[in-house]
Amino acid sequence: MVKYVRDAILKPLQPPYVQIAMEVVEANLRPRLPDDDGQFRKLIDLICLSWDGDASVRPSFATITYSLKDLQNRIL
Repeated sequence: MVKYVRDAILKPLQPPYVQIAMEVVEANLRPRLPDDDGQFRKLIDLICLSWDGDASVRPSFATITYSLKDLQNRIL
């Protein structure tokens, strides 16, 4: 109940992006990704790994950067 009272008081005072960020964190909300047609499987896998709740599973920024550059080179 305390959480609901706190939310009722604080949510109207927060900018919309803060509320969205908190909902993503607390409710594990993620946008629906398109079905894989084979072309974007690696990108979809990278996105899903980046969203993992366990920080030890998420890729480093160096890995993300390398993977995105590799995907870019394959596409272009």
